[in-house]
Amino acid sequence: MIRHLIAACAALALPLCAAQAQDDAPPSPLLEAHQSGLDPADIALFFDSAVATNLAENDIPGLVVTVVQNGELVFARGYGHADAAQTRPVDPATTLFRPGSVSKLLTWTAVMQLVERGQLDLNADVNTYLDGTGIEIPEAFGGPVTMAHILAHTGGFEDGAVGFLFADEAEDLRPLGEVMLEHQPARVRPAGYAASYSNWATSLAGVIIANISGTDFETYIDQNILEPLAMTQSSFREPLPGDIAADMSEGMMRENGETLDQGFEYIANFGPAGALSASGTDMARFMLAHLNGGELDGERILSAETAALMHSQLYTMHPGLPGMAHGFFEQEYNGQRVISHGGDTLWFHSNLVLVPDHDLGVYISTNGAEGAALRGDVFEAFMDTFYPGEAVELLTPEVGTDLSEYAGIYRFNRHSYTTLEKITAAGGGLTISASEDGALLVSSEAGTRRYVALGDDVFRSYDSEARIAFMRDETGAVTHYVPWNAPIFAAYRVSPMETLNTQLLILGPALLIFLNLVAGTLVHWRRVFAMNGMQKLARLNVFALGATQLIFVGGLAVVLSSAGTEIVFGWPPALTTLLAFPVIGAVLTLTGAVLAFRLWSRGDGSVLARLRYSAVILFSTGYLAVLNYWNLLGWKF
Repeated sequence: MIRHLIAACAALALPLCAAQAQDDAPPSPLLEAHQSGLDPADIALFFDSAVATNLAENDIPGLVVTVVQNGELVFARGYGHADAAQTRPVDPATTLFRPGSVSKLLTWTAVMQLVERGQLDLNADVNTYLDGTGIEIPEAFGGPVTMAHILAHTGGFEDGAVGFLFADEAEDLRPLGEVMLEHQPARVRPAGYAASYSNWATSLAGVIIANISGTDFETYIDQNILEPLAMTQSSFREPLPGDIAADMSEGMMRENGETLDQGFEYIANFGPAGALSASGTDMARFMLAHLNGGELDGERILSAETAALMHSQLYTMHPGLPGMAHGFFEQEYNGQRVISHGGDTLWFHSNLVLVPDHDLGVYISTNGAEGAALRGDVFEAFMDTFYPGEAVELLTPEVGTDLSEYAGIYRFNRHSYTTLEKITAAGGGLTISASEDGALLVSSEAGTRRYVALGDDVFRSYDSEARIAFMRDETGAVTHYVPWNAPIFAAYRVSPMETLNTQLLILGPALLIFLNLVAGTLVHWRRVFAMNGMQKLARLNVFALGATQLIFVGGLAVVLSSAGTEIVFGWPPALTTLLAFPVIGAVLTLTGAVLAFRLWSRGDGSVLARLRYSAVILFSTGYLAVLNYWNLLGWKF
């Protein structure tokens, strides 16, 4: 859809779009591209039409774009405003945006500097470099975690964020490593297998950088990357240094038709993973250095050999798909290999992409909550416009192809496994099935796509270049789905009992039974209290059981739905109280099982009454098992 919007803007509203770009930002000089590079005027025409339309339609306050090619800055422009009051136009040279996880590329560059100096071995146990930090990675799955694993996001760690990735106030910031130690994730898969993006592991790389260099992480980055590249409008420090703090763009969100400043986001507790603030032209200088083999204006941050190594593939989950370079994502657009990194905070959304074969770099960053899709869509449209590639052959599946071994329910592996944050993985996921005509159907919330087998567990979309693949275990069984152009996670196959649909078949009847019990007891309370001692005790037990679980489910829905974005700073306090109810329910269920045994052994009450009571206890047990699966039985923060 974005391509149609761009085309409409170019055809119908180009004068308006160009005028808005001119009014909203100070013009930046366009340096003449040389050799066989793109024409700066064409680049300007593209972005002026594409960006202006999308800012308006997506309620995004501002955006910055820089493009470099053949050793030059060929385009730099700000669109919209840097503040909710609309008094500060975005200036690509001075306005600071938060590139989020694009910050990791500076952390990875620092890692490769230490490798180049012989101070860090990518294949050594990272515990070698953690002496004195208090952090230790436990042995698991028969092997250690190495820096190569961390660069490729294959350390095997679970993920998490609530209550520790962001800090609410500057006063909540602590020395790098302290909060990480308190929230050290479990190892949940073998290192080197099935990538799963990890902010914690990236921050661990920052701890190692500081430990090896003997200085703090921010100072190391200042001295070894920002200062050599003259990135004077950039910093990992929080709060920002006074000389650039006034240039920081606000992060904004539209609410009830009004644009609101959301305040500065504090990420320094996990700073190496995403705490950079930087101007668009500073990020252009970083791209230029990488495209020029680690050197810019006579200053070198990497040797040409190390830069080439950093840009080369380190790991792939399947040889038929792009993988991970040394920190960069490998992707393909219209047959072109690109290396990139995206970044998201709550309010900023960014993308940095290098196209080495064309000596090209593009950086896009937005300062509005709704900018996540725009930064990727605009770059895709950029590639379609300037590097369209060849027409894609339509593929026809072969009727009779047996694809049943790939069918199943898959869940993406980037989530918590040991804390209640696991509930974030309950939604989404994929359903994969085989069609009668030999195609593979991949269904998600975004719709259903058809893929045709290419062989070796690789499939291609029937009408595009997009490919997917599957991983197998040592027995040859299909275990993971690997998505296209997203080498930072995979989706694992879940058993039938782990699927949400199956669990809802337990939860739904259980809740209806609880509701019926509570309502029935309240309506017929005289009849209940007229029962004999054992029957009355059993009925009151399941009444309490039903009431506690209905309170929990209702309370959980209210607490989580009302938390909003504030939940990133910590679980709502009411949740601590709510989590007592499943524990009480577990005690009541156990008590109910004892009572059921006594009712049956004594023949107390009718057979039908005993069967109904036993069914309640059985469904309650299933209900509690589902809660336990999602870490909601107990206080697993």
